Amino acid sequence: MLTRTLVRAFLVAVACLMMVASLPAQINLLVADRTNGAVTVLDHGLTVVGTVTLPSSPAADATGVALNPAQTLAAVSSFNTNRIDFLDLTVSPPVVSGASVTFTSPALFAEDMVFSPDGACLLVSDGRPGAVASVDVVNRVVVSSLPTVQSQAVEFIPNNPNNIVLTADQVGNVIHVLTLGAGCTLTDTGTTVATPGTGPRNVTALPDGTVALVSHQDGTIGILSISGATVSFTGSFSLGAADPVNRVQSIALAPSLGQAYAYQCETGNVEILNIDSSDNVTDSGVGVPGPISSLCLLGVKQVATDGRSVFVSAGTNLSAINLIAHKVTATYAPGSTLAGIAVKGSFPVHKPHH
Repeated sequence: MLTRTLVRAFLVAVACLMMVASLPAQINLLVADRTNGAVTVLDHGLTVVGTVTLPSSPAADATGVALNPAQTLAAVSSFNTNRIDFLDLTVSPPVVSGASVTFTSPALFAEDMVFSPDGACLLVSDGRPGAVASVDVVNRVVVSSLPTVQSQAVEFIPNNPNNIVLTADQVGNVIHVLTLGAGCTLTDTGTTVATPGTGPRNVTALPDGTVALVSHQDGTIGILSISGATVSFTGSFSLGAADPVNRVQSIALAPSLGQAYAYQCETGNVEILNIDSSDNVTDSGVGVPGPISSLCLLGVKQVATDGRSVFVSAGTNLSAINLIAHKVTATYAPGSTLAGIAVKGSFPVHKPHH
């Protein structure tokens, strides 16, 4: 009897350990607070975990947030001060980590950002008048600056043998094709691809690197096909009439769920897109009412997901939309201006039903 009891206790203990091991990593949402020059950290339910105040000389106006692939470091752009600050995400709440990077010659009004897959390089775009630069993250220095490449958004294409980087040119209605070389050197190939819609404002690459989505000012989403050095549009669809009121501000991906979420900042609509196993992207026809934004930034991600909720930063507030209930379940409204967001961690796959 004693042996049976001990065996049972052992099995229960093993089961408990397996349950603990299967729990998701802690979910943290990082949102840039432009008014206070800070980054606020919240949990999945939008309860504040902590606040990180950025260096104040000169005063920061936190605009965009990007995480490195390992999710151990965050980059925070400050538009008016031409600066990038870094946060250590291995502690909770995060803390400022190491030196800042300031763009001085030429000046760059830092907005959108993306890390290279190894986390060694950071690519930064200038919302207006438009430029793109690369930063050596370890040494915290600007490596390349391309002021003649109009760039309202920047994206690195993963798993590409040419290390392709794309920028969205809202002025010229084209996508610029660049490459990232050794030591974070950024090179303009001179290739541009005309966009199917008017005013490209964001580029979002799917994880395998063969497809990217381009969101436009007129409500169009363009589908880019990428093969080696060849980049071309293979299709597009519109979320409503071709009108700036339907502009697609940014797109959050949940490829394990077979979905993406396109935020239309002027209407507040979050449109659910379907992604099949061959990376074909289509409009599901399902839109979830979200917050209308007082701030529609270029390139900066104002929508993110942890696999259970979609989070939308709408300037005056931050909302969580439940993917099963299709409704706003929590709101954070601090009385300051909120900008870019990023999510650290994700829940296990649980496909929502429509």
